[in-house]
Amino acid sequence: MRASLVPDRASVAPGQAFVTRVEVANTSAVIDSVSVAVNGLPGAVVAPTPASLALFPGTSGSVTVRIELPRSFPAGDRRARVVVRSSVDPRDVVVLGLALEVAAAPKAALSVRPSVQRGHGKGRFSVVCRNEGNTDLEVSLAASDPERALRLGFSPQSLLVSRAGWAESVLSVRAPRHVFGSERARPLNVVANARVHGPGPAPGTALGPVEATATYVQRPRVPRGVVTALALAGIVALWAAIFTLGLREVLAQQPLTKSAPLSFFAPLARSRPARLGGSSTAAPSEAQPKDLAPLGVGGTISGTVTAPGEPGGAGQVTVQAFLLGASGPPVSAATQSDGTYQIAGLFPGSYKVAFSGPGFRTLWYPSATSAARASVVQVSAEATVSNIDAVITGLPGSIVGQVLTGEAPSPPVQVSVLAHGTPVGVTAETGPTGRYDLANLPAPASYTLRFKAPGFLQSDQRVSVGPGQHVVANLVQLQAGPGQLNGTVTDGTRPLGGVTVTASANGSTYLSASATTGPAGRFSFPRLPTPATYLLVFSKAGFGDQDVAVDLGPGQVVDNLKVALVGGSGTISGTVRGPDGAPLGGVTVTVGGVRAPVTTQTLTAGKVGSYTISGLPTPGTYAVSFTLAGYLSKTVGVVLGPNGLATGVDVTLGKSLGQLSGTVTDARTGAPLIGVTVSATDGASSEQTATGRSPAGGYALTQLPAGTYSVTFSYAGYAAETALVHLQPGQRAVQDIALEPSP
Repeated sequence: MRASLVPDRASVAPGQAFVTRVEVANTSAVIDSVSVAVNGLPGAVVAPTPASLALFPGTSGSVTVRIELPRSFPAGDRRARVVVRSSVDPRDVVVLGLALEVAAAPKAALSVRPSVQRGHGKGRFSVVCRNEGNTDLEVSLAASDPERALRLGFSPQSLLVSRAGWAESVLSVRAPRHVFGSERARPLNVVANARVHGPGPAPGTALGPVEATATYVQRPRVPRGVVTALALAGIVALWAAIFTLGLREVLAQQPLTKSAPLSFFAPLARSRPARLGGSSTAAPSEAQPKDLAPLGVGGTISGTVTAPGEPGGAGQVTVQAFLLGASGPPVSAATQSDGTYQIAGLFPGSYKVAFSGPGFRTLWYPSATSAARASVVQVSAEATVSNIDAVITGLPGSIVGQVLTGEAPSPPVQVSVLAHGTPVGVTAETGPTGRYDLANLPAPASYTLRFKAPGFLQSDQRVSVGPGQHVVANLVQLQAGPGQLNGTVTDGTRPLGGVTVTASANGSTYLSASATTGPAGRFSFPRLPTPATYLLVFSKAGFGDQDVAVDLGPGQVVDNLKVALVGGSGTISGTVRGPDGAPLGGVTVTVGGVRAPVTTQTLTAGKVGSYTISGLPTPGTYAVSFTLAGYLSKTVGVVLGPNGLATGVDVTLGKSLGQLSGTVTDARTGAPLIGVTVSATDGASSEQTATGRSPAGGYALTQLPAGTYSVTFSYAGYAAETALVHLQPGQRAVQDIALEPSP
């Protein structure tokens, strides 16, 4: 079997279909059925027509292959393999190379979440940029508000978005102070300016700006209702002050008689005389008049609050001290960034202390879940009760994200969670889109996410999770690990050293050679970029070249590749001519009868029509086939003797298309008829022309494939006539006709 691909190179756009044709000739002695498959184009839709091509011995045919690349197919130069396989002999396989230049089709989409957010002066929006094209994108973000009253900032401002992936940035909003009044809606406009990230086709090409909108609703610090209430309270307070001052003046002559034990206050060194102008009231010797109580007699509680995942201290935790037996509100404070706190000015007595905060479970000192089980803290005047510490537990957090591998669908990626270098027992596996979800993570804490997949390099990412927080991690792009190709070259029986081996893929070429000592014939290509389809070419003087295509997946190692070179120095040469004796260039010449068919083409410049094929094993018998579109294929047998030279193997190719011509006349007068419609059909297709003036009444159909045609002649005012014509390949048939006038 021999096969050729027409065309073998194409420029395509993702999401659009293109067609190529496989020409197949059956060189065996039995009826064969061949199938065509395409490798090296992941995600492409391949439709060969027919799915199975039946060929009689010595005949040829073609298979039309329609290929549609997915919209996300990466841009750049790609090489695919078209595999033509016999159903009779599984070893009879022809591999053809198909070179594709995939055009860049960049596209980006932008979204802002949430679309509306409320706050007193600060806010945060999540800006997500999605890559819907087939190239990597560099995206620069910008934001504005019509009033120019907001301070806007991105973290980060520039994003690198991989093909079919997404990346996220945080938009921070700061608004001017808004104390009184009603809510203000401040619209935002977010713009993403994207360009193609190199290397690759069209690096630096800019896309049109992609826009999205959001709204920040700013609340006043003091709502309108509160202002009204404060005004009313001020009026009431003013009247109360006036009333109180009036009563004080009326009762100013009455002495204070209330007393408290001295033990309630700090010890006093001396007593004070009775108030001037007043009278003294007897009191116990240990009592002190209330109007003489000294300042600073309150107590203090202090300590440190930590969290399991934050040994350095938990900040912004609310600490509340509840006085037992009192009905008033508790005294509270907040922890600093290092977790320390201090509650001062406490009335001496017994307290219970609670620790709480957003995302934290409320804890009562020292480790109780309710006030009933909490320990009592005794506070004395002018004393500090220290070491009232607590370890507060946050609500579980979660992390979601996406991992890109460049494969479609993406292979499973194992995601593990580590804290301080130690696994915490939480793992996940990505799905076909690369998404993962890690739930029930102890928080607050800082974690290291570790991403592993067979054939890819390990990648780590640092993520901090607050109490009860849902974190969207940055996009992770896994790099494929290097692959390796190892194998052995033989002459069919013994290892063959000194063979030059060339591996090429995606525009890069790598060289190696088979060993001549030690493990003779062994060759190796370490650390090859993956994934890729490599074309290996084996060459050595005195042997015919051998081509082998190998698909190398991410990090894959192929260690058992075996290649046999056929030795010999035989040469076949000659010239190919057309039916008119003129030399034909571009004719495909294929030599069968060897392990891998050898193919060349006749020269189109210089010595046009000549060809030479060398490196054939001798002695031997070979079938040499000649094919050219529009001509009949031809195969000749060639015997190479011990001298290995066969010159003058010349052939003449006949036209595969025939020609039909003739003249249409009036049956009564013999005058030529001009404008007669001439239609020829073989049942599958039809051709049509009309008689002309030069020559008068003449017609010609010059591109008719061989076959039997029904030719119809029709003309207004005349009865239609039909003739049956048998047309041989290259034949010039003549069919004249005389039309009878209609009654």
